[in-house]
Amino acid sequence: MVINGDFSHDTSAWAPLGVYSDAQGTGSVVNGSYVISIQKPGTDVWSIQFTQPNIRLDSATISSFSFDASASTGRTIEANIEMNGGAYTAYSGGGIVKLTTAVQRFSSLFAMNYHSDTNARVTFNCGKFPGNVTIDNVSLQKITAPTIKLVSPAGEEQLNKGAPFKITWISVGDLGKLKLEWSIDNGSSWQAASDLIDNSGSYLWTVPGVCSAWCLLRLSSMNVPAATDATPSPFEIIPSAELIRNGYFMDSSADWNLGVYAGKASGAYANGKYVLEIDTPGTMAWQVQLTQSGISLVQGQTYTLSFTASAAAPCTINVVVGMSGGAYTGYSDTTKSSVALTTASRNYSIEFSMALASDTNARVDFDCGLVKSTVYLDKVSLAIKTIAATKRPRGASLPRQRSQRPFIATELGNTRISSAALKTAIVDVRGRSVGTMRLHAGKTADARNILAPGIYIAAPEKQEGQ
Repeated sequence: MVINGDFSHDTSAWAPLGVYSDAQGTGSVVNGSYVISIQKPGTDVWSIQFTQPNIRLDSATISSFSFDASASTGRTIEANIEMNGGAYTAYSGGGIVKLTTAVQRFSSLFAMNYHSDTNARVTFNCGKFPGNVTIDNVSLQKITAPTIKLVSPAGEEQLNKGAPFKITWISVGDLGKLKLEWSIDNGSSWQAASDLIDNSGSYLWTVPGVCSAWCLLRLSSMNVPAATDATPSPFEIIPSAELIRNGYFMDSSADWNLGVYAGKASGAYANGKYVLEIDTPGTMAWQVQLTQSGISLVQGQTYTLSFTASAAAPCTINVVVGMSGGAYTGYSDTTKSSVALTTASRNYSIEFSMALASDTNARVDFDCGLVKSTVYLDKVSLAIKTIAATKRPRGASLPRQRSQRPFIATELGNTRISSAALKTAIVDVRGRSVGTMRLHAGKTADARNILAPGIYIAAPEKQEGQ
């Protein structure tokens, strides 16, 4: 798909070298290769940019992008297949490559997970560093041989142990059944995740009940051994904060109870959802209710209840987290309990703090007694609210603290420090925020609710009088 990728016709089909901001540089063909001479590199990697537009990429295809490159001194550049304008979305993913003075061949596969683009472009971003960059033999080919490319997980995610996760991929050719494997040690060893699975493009995987910051997935064809792909960087499995059982209705309605106290209604698992058919409504919302009890809530803790729902005809249901008996007091915000459903499936979320005493037998209620319709429920989750991990932006660093004290992991998930009580930011070794803790002098703080086993960095905040 690249024209004149070997520069045998000078720079035909390539755009003139882009030099932006205060950068200075020139480009020309020397001995059959394109050489970029950078006198002033600019402040951004795109300050010096070499591109070829008019590249056609079709949706749901797999392509191979490759090129030769070297530099006058060791450095990095960015090489991408990307949108030619707008958000400049990198279709080929993160394209940072490390150059040396020796010519190297760089090659990667990528899946086109966006709408087709008839004017994508090849881009080499070479700013930020002075010296020469040499590029040659640029190639972009649509793959027609049997191939598989994992789409998710893509790396850097945090998955809850024991929870369902949808693995997705695209493939080319007749691959037959696929073998799914997982690793918790960055690929040093692998375990089979399941029996062979169909090459359908997606698979609902139950995350293993083990915690690790260095997890990978791998998919392989049983028909074509060369067709295999793994996550490019590790994802993390963390302790589960999920309190709902069978919230995704995995092949059944187990752990759920339908109560019909007036009117006429029936409910059952169907096609991966809970389907509640209400033929005759009652006079109170609670007279037809789907519930799950036996849930432990802790006073002072904040929770998030989320679910996906729709209805055959627009209607309103009542959703409450509360007592499982007695006064049936609601723990969630009753002003937010009324949920308007539409015929389109939507995600809903209700956040609340447990203000009353802890309860080891709380329950979730979906009250539908005033509805005459069919209600569809899926992906019900009640989880402890945690701070989501985020990937640190390239070049970012932790805020400088005036008082930073080290801590020692005395056992997996536990920490000890010798300072006074400090509110402490916790960051993992890949620069992602994983939460905050208050650590006390001479005491071991149980961090297992927010930390998977591993090594972390603590940045205690300076307190008054310290």
